[in-house]
Amino acid sequence: MFKSIGSWYFHQLQHRPIVTKSVSAALLVGAGDLLTQTIQHERHHELKFDFERTLKMASFGLFMVGPTLHLWYKFLDKYIAKKYPSGYIPTKKEKILNATRQMAVDQLGFSPFSLFQFLTYMGLIEGHSMSDVWIKLKKDLFPTLLVNWMVWPAVQLINFTIVPYHFRVLFVNAVSIFWNAYLSYVQHKK
Repeated sequence: MFKSIGSWYFHQLQHRPIVTKSVSAALLVGAGDLLTQTIQHERHHELKFDFERTLKMASFGLFMVGPTLHLWYKFLDKYIAKKYPSGYIPTKKEKILNATRQMAVDQLGFSPFSLFQFLTYMGLIEGHSMSDVWIKLKKDLFPTLLVNWMVWPAVQLINFTIVPYHFRVLFVNAVSIFWNAYLSYVQHKK
């Protein structure tokens, strides 16, 4: 069963890469929000889910994460990753240096943008004014970025070293269930 699902998914990645990555991102961002709500409900001893909130979080995955990561990894692969002559097998050291270069550009360039994108999108889709979004950005962007830097450099080194190119967005989205749960917490904390 898993083999047939994997084959189907790989086929979708080959023929509809942005749509496939976007739908995957929507499902996994939504799962992260449901995880956050479950933890919050256990703390408050009530079981009531805000499915509208989950749909808004999932829409961020669908419209922002999937397409943006697809294009971002294409950029990294084309302009940042070192290219080797056909038939050349890079050494372990060369692979690690290449992955480190990609991770550094990702974390110093893309991560701040991505968190800005998340806090802005979620604030606006939840009906907050731009001035409220700006206050939230000033309050939460840098502390969230610091937490990001505790998690994502190691994940991205694995991603750029081991994970095949066409599965990178899926790998990041799978790890992101927990990251999205954290972002949902940051977005919705009172």
